[in-house]
Amino acid sequence: MTMVWTEEMKKKMVETRRANKEKKKANGHAEYVSEVRRDAVMARWESVQQEQDNWLKPFYELPIDRAMRYLEDLRIIASKAGAIMNSRINEGKEVRCSGPHCAKNLTGLSPNGLPKWIKKMDFHDKDHPEIWHCLYFCSELCANGYTRLHMGALGGDGK
Repeated sequence: MTMVWTEEMKKKMVETRRANKEKKKANGHAEYVSEVRRDAVMARWESVQQEQDNWLKPFYELPIDRAMRYLEDLRIIASKAGAIMNSRINEGKEVRCSGPHCAKNLTGLSPNGLPKWIKKMDFHDKDHPEIWHCLYFCSELCANGYTRLHMGALGGDGK
């Protein structure tokens, strides 16, 4: 399901971004670069939205079996692209144990080829639900300590 942007929504978004940019420029924030990058991504997204008919044309014109193969190829490409983007985002980041008193370095693999962490908790950001956060633990003791510290209130179902 795609969201249809009205002209009023676009104008309000542009005005809000412009005001935020001016504030950040005035305050000397380093985040100005990410704002410029975000604007470039939004411009790209708008061009894709405008060319959407061209992207969907093969699904209307090709025979069903060939269109299904095309869709499968696109899914494989999207999956690979997601893996590449994840590796680029996480490149050079150090993974640390989230246990209350631990903070061991868990970056890399152990000699047997498995990750150094033994437990991972994933959860959504409260303000931006599309963003995932991950906590890594070196042992069950650290994971249980973290859960006890937060009184089990991690949004799980107790399993």
